[in-house]
Formats: sequence, C-alpha cells, structure tokens
Amino acid sequence: MIVTYYRIHFMNGEVLNVCEGREDEDCADLIDRFYEALPEGVLQIGQEDMPQYFIPVDNILYISRIPEDCAE
Repeated sequence: MIVTYYRIHFMNGEVLNVCEGREDEDCADLIDRFYEALPEGVLQIGQEDMPQYFIPVDNILYISRIPEDCAE
C-alpha cells in the first residue's frame, strides 16, 4: 500500500492534514480526483475501513503533497 500525505487548504484559511492509502500507482490520487471533480461535487478522502472526510470541492483552495519525512 502506498500512503501519501496531503495538506488541504480551504478558502477560509484553514488547513487540514490528511493521509490516504492506495493499493497501486495506477489508482488516482487525491490531487487527480480534485482536478477531475465538478465544482459542486464532494471529495471523499480516506478508505472504507479508516476515518473518512467528505469535503465540498468549492470549499477547497488547493491541495499540496507533504514529503513523507515531514508528515509527522
């Protein structure tokens, strides 16, 4: 499993640190899903067996990856 850490920057200035696991490199990561989402859509973050977030896309300013050695 590939674990990637992200910072989600919201329009109101808040920042949320999240991590997400993927089974392989071919799965779309969070940033890809963000760019493909409709403005009125909801972005689902997380896995079925872990905590999940459901965030309206129009509340997100941008998403950045956190280098793995800085994620803690």
